[in-house]
Amino acid sequence: MPSRIDGSPLDDDNLLALWPLDGDSDERNSGQAGIDTDLSYEDGILGECVRLSGNTSGIDTQLVPSIVGIPWSMMMWVKPADVTPSNTQFFIANDDKQGLRQFNWGMNTNGTFHFEQRPTMAEFIGTGASLTTDWQHIALTSTGSLLYSYIDGELNTGPTGCYPLYVTANTLTIGMRKYDGYAMGLVGDIDDVGIFDRCISSDDIKDFYNDQLATRNFIKKYRRTRVTGPITGVE
Repeated sequence: MPSRIDGSPLDDDNLLALWPLDGDSDERNSGQAGIDTDLSYEDGILGECVRLSGNTSGIDTQLVPSIVGIPWSMMMWVKPADVTPSNTQFFIANDDKQGLRQFNWGMNTNGTFHFEQRPTMAEFIGTGASLTTDWQHIALTSTGSLLYSYIDGELNTGPTGCYPLYVTANTLTIGMRKYDGYAMGLVGDIDDVGIFDRCISSDDIKDFYNDQLATRNFIKKYRRTRVTGPITGVE
């Protein structure tokens, strides 16, 4: 039977993990606290959000994802401070010290998406629409062989050929990548990060976008009253 990242059974939404990023009410449905570095909690699009200052600023979830070789989707809200940064900035990543077995998703220096996988190096970099400095709902979905990206409920890029995800023994990071230490973090805000073990359809992506705006909750089942487990801060 499929399970969440923490081993508990999946529900009908096929939601593997949810990080509402609401500060002391955090951090995930597994109940295990993450570790935050050099960030603050501010008013977001769905409750509070994390405000990141770049480079090593972000959250180490302390969880190793288990979405290898299956359809998957990721979605979140982002508000970059600058959409023409001097370096690529990452929203979410799982990679090892040599960068040999990884995935990472972020923003290229022209404001477009940057996504790459290794060891196969299936990737798209610098294509599609540019992000703005306003709040945007972004999503990636994969059948295991085809990849799609969305901005505010609308198809942005895809289908693009891809491979099933490869993961490492390293933990998942939000707001930065874990490559030879923590680096290449986003300057800006991130809110409500969710991972699913299904390829969410384009109609459902649009529904998620509209429903989240209307209800101010990621999924109605996961209202903020259910979120427990504080983050441990690292100075």
